[in-house]
Amino acid sequence: MADKDMIAFDFSKLTEEMLLRSDEPYAYIYSLRHDEFYQEQELYAMSEYVRKKFGFRRFMTMYRSYESSMKLVHARIVGMTEFHGQPLQMSLIGWVADDAGVYRETNYGREYACKHPIMPVERIRNIDTGSEKIRLAYRLPGAGWSTQLVVDKSVIASPQQIIKLADYGVSVTTETARPLIAFLQDVEAHNYELIPTIMSASRMGWVNGQFLPYDAEIMFDGEASFKALYDSIGSEGDYEEWLTVVRDARRAHPAVRAVLATSFASVLIEPLGILPSFTHIWSTESATGKTVIAMLGASIWGDPDGGRYMQTFNTTEVASEKTCAFLNSMPLVMDELQVSNSKQFNVYKIAQGVGRARGTKDGGIEKTSSWRLTCITTGESPLVSSSDGAGAVARVVDIEIDGVVFDVDSGQRITGVIRQNYGHAGKKFVQAVKDVGLEELKERYAERLSDVRKNLDVQDKQIMTAAALLVADEIADEFIFQDDMGRLGMNDLAPYLKTREQVSIEQRAYDLLIDWIASNANKFSDDYPYERYGVIEGNVVYIIRKIFNEIMQNEGFTHQSVASAMAKKDMIIVNHASDHRRNDIGKRINGHLCRCIALRVDNEEDIVWL
Repeated sequence: MADKDMIAFDFSKLTEEMLLRSDEPYAYIYSLRHDEFYQEQELYAMSEYVRKKFGFRRFMTMYRSYESSMKLVHARIVGMTEFHGQPLQMSLIGWVADDAGVYRETNYGREYACKHPIMPVERIRNIDTGSEKIRLAYRLPGAGWSTQLVVDKSVIASPQQIIKLADYGVSVTTETARPLIAFLQDVEAHNYELIPTIMSASRMGWVNGQFLPYDAEIMFDGEASFKALYDSIGSEGDYEEWLTVVRDARRAHPAVRAVLATSFASVLIEPLGILPSFTHIWSTESATGKTVIAMLGASIWGDPDGGRYMQTFNTTEVASEKTCAFLNSMPLVMDELQVSNSKQFNVYKIAQGVGRARGTKDGGIEKTSSWRLTCITTGESPLVSSSDGAGAVARVVDIEIDGVVFDVDSGQRITGVIRQNYGHAGKKFVQAVKDVGLEELKERYAERLSDVRKNLDVQDKQIMTAAALLVADEIADEFIFQDDMGRLGMNDLAPYLKTREQVSIEQRAYDLLIDWIASNANKFSDDYPYERYGVIEGNVVYIIRKIFNEIMQNEGFTHQSVASAMAKKDMIIVNHASDHRRNDIGKRINGHLCRCIALRVDNEEDIVWL
C-alpha cells in the first residue's frame, strides 16, 4: 500500500524533452521501489499516459535501463548497519541492513541474505594452531542480541555448511546461503579493524613460548567435554591461607612432599626436554589420606575437588589421551585407580607423551596430540605390575603409604581450606621458573642428576624423574614455601625409586619363574608319572616352550620379549649354531625331543625342593 505522505508525480507536467533528456520521471518511479505494488501501478499509468499523449512507446524499456543503472550505483554506495540495539555499527557497501533484515538490490530484484538482523561481532584466533572462528550475533523476532553463535570460519564460507546455522534459529535456506555468505564476508572485510580479535586456546601450559592461561587473555576453544576442567583452573580465595595449610602438610610425610614436587615439576618437563612420569600414592588401607594428598597437588593449579581439576580413573584410553593433550604442561591428577579398567589406562602410552594417530571422516589423519606433563595418581594397589614392560615400570615412582598420613579430622581441616583457597601457587611457580631462566634451570637439573646418580643405585629414567622433582621442590621452596623443614630430600625419594634390576623385564620374569618352579617342583622330576613341565639338570632348568609361553601369557608378559631379553643377559642358553639364533633349544624329556627354554639359575638353592 502506498504511503499516504508520498507526493504523487503530476503527469500533466511531462514533456517529450523530459522523457528523452531528463531522468525526473524515471527517478520518481524508482523512488517507489519499497512498495512494489504501488510502483507497478504508477509505472503502468505513466507508460500509458506518455504513449497516448506523445506516442512514446519505449517508456517501459527506458525505465528498466534506468533501474539497472541505479542498482549498480547503489551497490557502490557506502552505508551503515541500522539494526536496533546492535552490538557494533559497521559500514556496508551495497547492502541494506536494518530491522527488516539484510538485502541488496540486483538486476533481478531484491536479494535477501537474511530476514532478521545478523552480524559478525568477534574474531577468535587459536594461539596454538592459528585457525580462526567467528562469533555471530543475531536477533530473532521478540528476542534480544543475547543469541550468539561461535563457528569455524569455514562454516561461513560454504553454502553446504552455512545452512546448518538454521538448526540454531538463523534464517538461512539453500536459496539465501550464498547471499548470506557474501554479506558476512563483505561486512567482515570492510570492518576488519572494528571487529575485535581475541585469542583462544585448546590446551594449557607451554604454547609458543607462553604459559597458558597465565600469559595471555584467552578464551577456551577446546572440546566441550573439557570445559569443566578448563573452568577449574584459576585462583580463588586467599593465598596466605592456602600457604599456611600446605606448608604444614608438606612436613607431614615424604609422600606429600613428593606429590607437591611432582605437581610443580610438570612445568619443567618441556623446557628440560624429558618425558612424562608418574608419582603414584597407594595403600591397601582406607582413610590413610591418599585423596587428601592428591588434592593438595591439584590445589596448586585450581579447584582440587573430584570432577573439577582432579579426575578419576573411570575413563577410556582415548579420553585419557585427550585430557593429557589439553593439560599439556599442567599435571594430570587422577584419584582411585581401583575404579579403572586396566585396559583403558595405559601408563606407558601416557608416559610416551604422544597420542595415537587417528583417521578423520574424510580419509585424512588427525593431528597427533602430544603432552609434556607429570601425573599424580592414587589407588589401593601399585600402578604397574611385575608383568608391565620396563618402559612403564621405569616411569612410575610408586609410594606405598604405611599407616595414616592424614586422619579424618586433619583431612577435613586441610580439604576445607584448599577447597576455598587454591590456584595461586601455580601462577607464582611459572613466574619463578621464568625468573630462574632456562640456562640456570638446566644447570640445576644437571647437578641433581649427578647427585642422584652418585648416591643412589637406580634406573636411568628413575634418576631423571627424581632430579626433576628435586629441582621443582627447590624452586618451589625458594619462591613459595621458604621452609627448609619441608624440603624434599634425596633420602625421601630413595626408598621408592627402582633399581635397574627391579625395572628390567627379564629380572622380574626370572623372579616369577623361580617361584613358579619351586611350587611345581614335582613336575620337573623323572619320577613324576603325569604331565611334565620340564627337567632340572644342575643349575639349568629346562622349561618346555609351550609351558613357558603359557606362564608368561597368564602373568601378563609377552613371552617373545621375555625370552629375547633373557637371552641378551645370558640368563638362558640359546642355540648359537643355528643360522637364526633361537631363544629355545632341543631337550629330551621322557624320550621325547622338546623345544625348551633353558633357564640358568643363579643359585641352586633358589630351587627349594633340591
